[in-house]
Amino acid sequence: MGDQFLALQKGRTEAADEGRHFGLVVDDKDADRKALSEAGIQPLPGPFLDFLDPWGNRIEIVGYDNIQFTKAPNVMP
Repeated sequence: MGDQFLALQKGRTEAADEGRHFGLVVDDKDADRKALSEAGIQPLPGPFLDFLDPWGNRIEIVGYDNIQFTKAPNVMP
C-alpha cells in the first residue's frame, strides 16, 4: 500500500464524536502509554488506550497482540 500519513487539523465546527476514531497499531503498547504520560497526555476513561489530540481527534493505540489477521469463521464466505 505504500507510505501512509494522517492529516489532522484544528478548526472543526461540529460537536465532538464520542465513537468515531482511528487506531494506531504498535509493537509495545505499554511503552506508548508511558510516552503519552511523559508528554502530559492523559488517556480517556475506559478499557482502551484512547486519547484526544489537541484538536479533539480521538486516537486509539492498539497492540499487535490484539489484532486478528484472519477472518473469523462466521464472516467467511
